[in-house]
Amino acid sequence: MTPMQPEIRLKLRESLIKDEEYTNFPYVDVVGKITIGAGYNLTDRGLPDRYLLELLNEDMDFHYKKLNECYVWFASLTDNRKVSLLNMCYNLGWRKFLSFNKMLSAISKRDYELAAREMLDSRWAQQVGDRAIRLANLMEEG
Repeated sequence: MTPMQPEIRLKLRESLIKDEEYTNFPYVDVVGKITIGAGYNLTDRGLPDRYLLELLNEDMDFHYKKLNECYVWFASLTDNRKVSLLNMCYNLGWRKFLSFNKMLSAISKRDYELAAREMLDSRWAQQVGDRAIRLANLMEEG
């Protein structure tokens, strides 16, 4: 099979973007399918792993950079404690994560037992259950 020529690919892309409801956000199309982009059918096709993993990598890099920029102590944490905080950031989102003042203060003082207790003494822990317990254990045990 001959690969698509670049000029055909460009013309087709322009045509599809014009004719489909091109958007970064999912929507329900005229036949009830959840769709995104230029008519990409999420309902029937889902997304390929390579796209999902790329999005995951971007989010992980974002949170890693933010933690490094905002907290001088982050670089000195064990890998397990870093993973605990990164996982929590990913789950909560950056702004909500910042509301964990007591936990962050405890980490800055290297009081990881208190930090773990603060993680568990939250609405977030009630919502995520075992995840919070596992991440608090990583924080406490290092």
